Amino acid sequence: MQVFKTYFKIVKKNILSISIYFFVFIGISILISGQIPESKADTAFSSNKSPIVIFNYDKGSNISNDFEKFLSKNATIIEIPDEVESLQDALYFRKVVYIVRIPNGFGESLKAGNDAVISKTAISGSEYNIYMDLLINKYMNTAKRYINNIPNITNEQLNTYLEKDMSVEADVKVQTFGETVNSESNIKYYFNYYAYVIFAVVILGVTTVILTFNNSEIKKRHLGSPIKLSSYNFQVILGSLVFTLIVWALICLLSFPIYGSAAFTTNTVLLIINALIISLVVLSISFLLGNVMKSKSAIDAITNILTLGLSFLSGVFVPQELMSDSVLKIASFTPTYWYVKAVNSITSLTVWSSENISPIVNYMAIQLIFAAAILAISLVIVKQKRSSNQI
Repeated sequence: MQVFKTYFKIVKKNILSISIYFFVFIGISILISGQIPESKADTAFSSNKSPIVIFNYDKGSNISNDFEKFLSKNATIIEIPDEVESLQDALYFRKVVYIVRIPNGFGESLKAGNDAVISKTAISGSEYNIYMDLLINKYMNTAKRYINNIPNITNEQLNTYLEKDMSVEADVKVQTFGETVNSESNIKYYFNYYAYVIFAVVILGVTTVILTFNNSEIKKRHLGSPIKLSSYNFQVILGSLVFTLIVWALICLLSFPIYGSAAFTTNTVLLIINALIISLVVLSISFLLGNVMKSKSAIDAITNILTLGLSFLSGVFVPQELMSDSVLKIASFTPTYWYVKAVNSITSLTVWSSENISPIVNYMAIQLIFAAAILAISLVIVKQKRSSNQI
């Protein structure tokens, strides 16, 4: 295994330039782990208070005042002047989401059993809009029920009954099934950035070694040695594979001390498998470039172009959900796009079923197709070079 040993001697000689990308990646990962708060699944449910404005033009009515107090308990009251421009700005910038106007005579109309109407202005289609509508309708319907069924009910009695009924709350628990790595978890970004570092380190490492072996003087020594060509090629491929697996294993193992318990989930197993598959894709690309490139400077240039270009295009640095459809269509022709899609799907996985796992398996299969296609192209190029006595 002389060629195999020589392979790692060359890697060792170039370890400084190769490790720069690695340490930059680790530094970024540690920085992110300290800056982005870890999201955890919470089984407790709590309702959010809507920011609203109330204009009560029926201050002389106890019923209207009690209704205003009820809204104040169930929403966050924002004080804004009753001016069209001020209110429009508040709605536009989401300072408030709902404006309630209690008209003069509202309390008297409700006490008489009539359809008391309030005026509202709200953001169309907002969930806050729906929530406040339900809250107000519930109060009004409950009040009418007491007024219509209890003759001569006093305002104090009505308010007492309403406070008691409207204070009843259901105990809600949000149940999750299976382990999950939350989609906002730090480890998601770690494995997203993995695509960048694996491209940089493996391409630089593998192509540098292959370029060295393809040197004309070294090739002549190989031809004069007793090592068979098949054995020579096998040892080069084996060295490239072992180097790639070492980088993959080292980066994946580092996620455990960096992220602690967040890394010890079943979802992380899928992330590691996905990382292995993209590593094989990068290995095939490195093998292709190593047999095409002629100089070390060309390798350095193509490494930077590929790592940064693919990372920005396919969602490694910029989330895919923020990209336009046209950019995503172009990115879909790259293996890193499918790698990132797999990471996103894995980190949002909460229920383990064939229906949920199937898309992830498909994304991984597409990456393997890329690896096989690129490797096939590489073998064709190598064969053509041999037939023309170039290598």
